[in-house]
Amino acid sequence: MESALVKMTRSIMDCCICVTVILLLANSANVSGESPTTHSAPLNECPVKLHIDGEQGPSARISDCSSGKPVSLFTEGIAEEIEVKDNVLPALTPSLFSNVPPTINFVRPDQKVEELPQTIRDRLKYYASPSSPIAYYVSFSGFTQTQDVWEYTVFYGLPYQINMARDYLSVLPHQKFNHIPDSWALGCKDQLGRNLQRFKAKYGEEDYGIFPETFVLPEDKVALKRAWNSSNKHRTWLLKPPCAFGGRGIEVVQDWKKVPKKEHTVVQRYISNPLLVNGSKIDLRVYVHVTSINPLRIYVNPEGLVRISVEKYTMKDINNRAIHLTNKDINDKNSLYYVDEQLTEGNRRSLTWLWDHLKENYGVERQPIWDRIKDLVIKTVLSGEDTMQRSTQHFIRNRYSVHELFAFDILLDGNMKPWVMEVNVSPRFTTNVFTKLIDPLLTSMLNLAGIQIPAVDMLPNLKHSPETVPKNLLMDRRLWTQQLTEEEKEKHQTYTTITDQLQTTLSTILDTLTPDDMRMLIETVDENNRRGQFERMEYGIWKDGNQHQRLRYITDSLSGQDITIFSLTNGFNVIIKTKRRGYKF
Repeated sequence: MESALVKMTRSIMDCCICVTVILLLANSANVSGESPTTHSAPLNECPVKLHIDGEQGPSARISDCSSGKPVSLFTEGIAEEIEVKDNVLPALTPSLFSNVPPTINFVRPDQKVEELPQTIRDRLKYYASPSSPIAYYVSFSGFTQTQDVWEYTVFYGLPYQINMARDYLSVLPHQKFNHIPDSWALGCKDQLGRNLQRFKAKYGEEDYGIFPETFVLPEDKVALKRAWNSSNKHRTWLLKPPCAFGGRGIEVVQDWKKVPKKEHTVVQRYISNPLLVNGSKIDLRVYVHVTSINPLRIYVNPEGLVRISVEKYTMKDINNRAIHLTNKDINDKNSLYYVDEQLTEGNRRSLTWLWDHLKENYGVERQPIWDRIKDLVIKTVLSGEDTMQRSTQHFIRNRYSVHELFAFDILLDGNMKPWVMEVNVSPRFTTNVFTKLIDPLLTSMLNLAGIQIPAVDMLPNLKHSPETVPKNLLMDRRLWTQQLTEEEKEKHQTYTTITDQLQTTLSTILDTLTPDDMRMLIETVDENNRRGQFERMEYGIWKDGNQHQRLRYITDSLSGQDITIFSLTNGFNVIIKTKRRGYKF
């Protein structure tokens, strides 16, 4: 039986340096319905591997090109013979680039994965409740629970409270935290409403007419009264607490006297023509993973939930919340509420089911609606991006450390137009019911997050211990540095002050790459390769074909945004050319 080391050695001898990754990335980038870019690289070639020091050569961490199977990353010093069988997945996911450390591979419960050596498992800790939805997935990949906030590698829990972003200073550079500082800019209904109103005022109804008319009391009392009086009919509004969840405190009102003018309340116009399923109101829960806020990288899960109210829709009874709201906490009290594990019947169904339903009953295709939903997601995230980016820069030591899975609640009206109703920062999961949805969603999320093995000197409890894990498997601080050189600062300053001539900006930004640009490109390309079932959002693409239109909404760090936009189409070719010039990372 061959050892992993023998397999790796044979792979190195057999594989030539070539450009299959270009083809891989071209196919990976095809996430928005566009035709993929084609390349002439043959399918049986091996991926190019790039060394951080600028030297070219095959990596010891490479696929077995003859078999197409991943090769174990372990060497003799860290493990004895490890056989990678057909039904056992590798414990680590290699980078596409040499000298870039691997990430932990998370798998579904129906899959098998290699067991990591104890010396690695000792430093893989997660901080979460035992009932946390990720507890099973991380445990399966070698993590153990800890209640020590200095010891965890992965945190999965509630975000720090509003106006407490400073608490994120406690997140250590090697730790992965599942919230972005001040993500309440999206997660609180008052802040979300304010941000979307601000962008709508700046860019207009055509671009930002993606949410119902929204007011925040008591500040907007006069404006609300004016809007209320201008509606001769359909004077139906939703009252919402600013930052509650699960439908708590939401009321449907038609009487001005019932509006609490002096309380901090969100008032939102009721969408009076909702799409119905079997006579009941529905909304969509769409899962969005923001893996980085600077630069901004957004992924959307193509599968989600269709939430269906128990009661039949009518406007004759505005007091029955089970008619007008789809939240579980409101509907599951009704004996008619039930959930089918296959998500094809009952009050929770899959988006796949919905697309089939719309095609069969309305003759409506999925793609136009899905494109509008993705457009809505991008615009919504961009409305809160400046707040989250500013807080991240102030309170996070390492851009590696934070990511966030959001749940967008989206209503489809009778014209198939999507409206963003709210965004959840800590979506709840019923893992024992929605396994068909949750298993691939959460494993893809964890793999996208890119969790790396910390070096022993990064861990407060182990920092005085000798290092026993090979260096090439450990997190490399150089890849995550946030200290910019003068050259990098100058480039950032140049491109972040450009407010027009975006065509020129995009055509020149990759001409001369700084080390920070290269790190960003490597990070983005590797991340996209781990995306699983998620779709990467190309926010440089606009519905009218103008690739640069959406950049009008980006207010900060244009340099980083542009590098990210081009990374999958031009970035790899740029890296190859730069490397040939002897570029040093």
